[in-house]
Amino acid sequence: MDVKAIFNISTSKESNQHLKQYECLVMYLMFIIRCQDFLLFFILKMMISVDVVYIFVRSY
Repeated sequence: MDVKAIFNISTSKESNQHLKQYECLVMYLMFIIRCQDFLLFFILKMMISVDVVYIFVRSY
């Protein structure tokens, strides 16, 4: 019974640590995804502007 109590305490501590690590990972992933979205948006904007300029120059 004592062993079980110790085991429960250790597992709860471990699970809390895992949960914190998981939260950090999720936050990090969200940050990366946001940055990627921004970069993707920026790249798309740049590509579109380049295409527009290219078409404009070609039509001239």
